[in-house]
Amino acid sequence: NAPLPWPSQRKEVHGGAMLVAASASLPPTDVPCAAPVYDRALLLRIWRCHRHARSADLAGLGVRSRERDTRGKPSATFGKCAGGSGTSPSRDTKLKQKVPKEPALVLSATAYQITAPMTREQEIRRRTICLLNKICPESLQKLVDRLAGIELHTARELEIIVELIFTTALQEPHYCETYADMVFSLQTRYPEFPPEHDGERPRTFVRVLVDTCEKEFERWAASDSMADLELAQQKKRMLANMKFLGHLFLRKLLAVKVIGQIVFDLIGVTEQLPEEHMVECVCELLAAIGFTLDARGGSRNLLTRFIERLLELKHSRSHDGRAAYSKRVQFAIQDLVDLRAGGWARTLFREQAQTRDEVRRDAAAA
Repeated sequence: NAPLPWPSQRKEVHGGAMLVAASASLPPTDVPCAAPVYDRALLLRIWRCHRHARSADLAGLGVRSRERDTRGKPSATFGKCAGGSGTSPSRDTKLKQKVPKEPALVLSATAYQITAPMTREQEIRRRTICLLNKICPESLQKLVDRLAGIELHTARELEIIVELIFTTALQEPHYCETYADMVFSLQTRYPEFPPEHDGERPRTFVRVLVDTCEKEFERWAASDSMADLELAQQKKRMLANMKFLGHLFLRKLLAVKVIGQIVFDLIGVTEQLPEEHMVECVCELLAAIGFTLDARGGSRNLLTRFIERLLELKHSRSHDGRAAYSKRVQFAIQDLVDLRAGGWARTLFREQAQTRDEVRRDAAAA
């Protein structure tokens, strides 16, 4: 076997195929050659001998980043240089094509957008609602101080705050007692405004609150024909109003004659029997304030008259001889009578707002 020649020029064998391109600066290697065609094992032996050497023909060569067009696909030039068609996308592009892009959300014409208050009334409403949303028995005093810090310039601004407190109390009867405590703390914190017309009383916080309660009661009493769903919603709202009025009376914000007028308007003697929801409202009101009415000498007789009227309605009959009221209303009246006979001590209390210490104490007792 003759030694493998190492010329500086190219050597072509087996049909003109290029075998080796080397430089004259590399040392020759004696590799046995049995035929003019080199097999794969022989070529690997040659590569292992010279893999750490660098030919002068490769000097100056390097790599570059892949060329892409504006659409993110490989360019035709790169594809042709790599032996491809120049149109196949890269792996990153394929991944991007697999994940569909979500369409951008388009705001509708009526979409809500946070904007700055345009008027002073809007600013007062926004500040008041923000504070009322944070109400709880533990944070009551802090919220009262912050509500009292809102400066009021007109009687209309005072009415806005009272209406928001009253509406929120009816929407959350669970916190009626807490809202009543808030009203009691705010009764002297706001200024007094002069009346709009001669002969009227000054516009104070308590006066505006009483007027608001009266308007709500008159609006509900005047609505005779309502659908079943609307009637159920109004009934729930009116029961919450009775509960709220009861707590206002317990804090001496309402007089006894106001309570008497409310009860008379609901179940007073008239040609027609009162509706069931009116009787339920009276039971709700008297259950909240019955203990206080019974403890006063002047109002005890008034409470007795109220209960006698309720018992009369319980035993009343319609024209066909049937009971005028359902069993549910009859049981509500009897529960009120039994509650008074038992000293107004309830064995089962309805849910009401509690502080965290009260919740922990109840949990430990259970």
